[in-house]
Amino acid sequence: MQNNKIESAETPQITNTTLSKRVKRVLGLDLHGWEAIMVWSLGVAAVAAIAVVVATRVVILLQRESLTESAEEFAKYKVNAGLEIAQATARAEEAILAQERIKAAVAWRRLTKEQHDKLVSAFKETRLSLFVCSLTGDPEGARFRDDIVKALSDAGMKVTPASFHGLRDAQGHLLHVGLNVWADGNDMKVIKEGFAAAGITLVDTHLGLIAAPKPQLIVGTKPTPF
Repeated sequence: MQNNKIESAETPQITNTTLSKRVKRVLGLDLHGWEAIMVWSLGVAAVAAIAVVVATRVVILLQRESLTESAEEFAKYKVNAGLEIAQATARAEEAILAQERIKAAVAWRRLTKEQHDKLVSAFKETRLSLFVCSLTGDPEGARFRDDIVKALSDAGMKVTPASFHGLRDAQGHLLHVGLNVWADGNDMKVIKEGFAAAGITLVDTHLGLIAAPKPQLIVGTKPTPF
């Protein structure tokens, strides 16, 4: 018995201890918490990626529709613009023609070079003596008379320029408007045909059926254009 007690005293006692693991935390969350956050974030990212794909597709479709509408609107704009330009061009041309008519209405009568040459050619074989008269106080008519006198003189005709007050009707209107010719028989025919070759129309003037003492060309007032 004594030996057993001594052995018990000499045998060291082993204390049972439990080792506890130390858990690390970041921002108050352990590993499992962060794993849960990662899984959640991946899910959110996946949803966001799907949303981006859908949004991109929608944007592409809307852009295509917008481009189509823009193309249609541009085509309509070109048609409308073309019509407006055509209308504006037509109005401008009408305005130009109106201006030309006004210029022609107020411009003095003159023989062109072509008319001059045609008169020379038409009367170069004609042996006529002709009075070419204008109305007193009508400078435009006098200038036109001088052009005619020169052309007929260049053709070899004997031409005498003159002026007179003209004859008036009962209402006081001048009887001489435009180019009047006073001549008899064949002389009338020759003079009218010669001026017609130059594109100039003469009006018969019989002055009361009085026989013309000598063929006369009377440069009356310029006819009114309207």
